Amino acid sequence: MRWTLAVALAAALLTGCAQVHSVDLAQPEGDALAELTEESLVHKTMLEFDGGVSHVAADLRLVEGFLEWRDVERNGEAMRSPVAELTSITLVNRGRGAWQGEGFGFVLGFVGGLVFAEAVDTWDNAETRLAWGAIGAATGSAAGAVFGAVRGSPDIHTVDPGSP
Repeated sequence: MRWTLAVALAAALLTGCAQVHSVDLAQPEGDALAELTEESLVHKTMLEFDGGVSHVAADLRLVEGFLEWRDVERNGEAMRSPVAELTSITLVNRGRGAWQGEGFGFVLGFVGGLVFAEAVDTWDNAETRLAWGAIGAATGSAAGAVFGAVRGSPDIHTVDPGSP
């Protein structure tokens, strides 16, 4: 039983973490930012600017030193801001979130099934414990995948302070 909890803890620590990247705006013609605007077409995108101002963006474009987008929280209102005021772009990947949620759910469901089987003293054989572990894993996988897809997995791209 101890090894199962150790595996569950290791799996929980290895999955579900946000990934943070640094964006160097000094690259020619904003190549790094151009790549992010392309990725924003398929992922939920959140922009953060100086002073903590944030927006949920759709149709993000880079136009001559400015970012242009439609603000999702303001009924698609067109917005524009200088790139120099940008502090971070967060892209939320729902597909990767589903996989991470499934992994969490599988491990936690399996452990939960084993703990349930252990708590109900009527079963003494290993096959029954494993069966409850499998039931927990299947249930946890399904629930975790749904939860992970809804939550998503964030990629946070921060603007390099050394950038112009």
